[in-house]
Amino acid sequence: MLEARETSEREAAMAHEAVAIAGRFASRFLEHLAGPEMETRLVDLALAELQTASPEKLADLRTALRDPSTSIKVVTAFPLDATRRASFAAVLGKLAGRELAAQFQEDTTLKSGLCLMAGSWVLMANLRDELGFFTSAGEHG
Repeated sequence: MLEARETSEREAAMAHEAVAIAGRFASRFLEHLAGPEMETRLVDLALAELQTASPEKLADLRTALRDPSTSIKVVTAFPLDATRRASFAAVLGKLAGRELAAQFQEDTTLKSGLCLMAGSWVLMANLRDELGFFTSAGEHG
């Protein structure tokens, strides 16, 4: 029993190390790919998700957007072009049932992608947070 337990512990430690190595590899690999092209794809995926997600999935966002005191911020790693800014305004306005004014900012620490905040509702679709989640999940089993 003791030998089986030691074997199990060694296997668990090796699996943990394998996930940590995979996380570091993925992080380095994707950081090399990070750039405006990747961000464009991530932004377009986020816009598509906002347009096609079920009403239940967007209920909290819709509630936040309908509150006139809610501030809306779209943070991207690279500047958004006018077309995508207009797309966000249109999609969020449709969800709110009224015209909205979103703030757009850049934060290079995101690496690629965006962070959309509407009141307490947050959508993280960026390389920094996804890689952070992946590597921390590996560290915590």
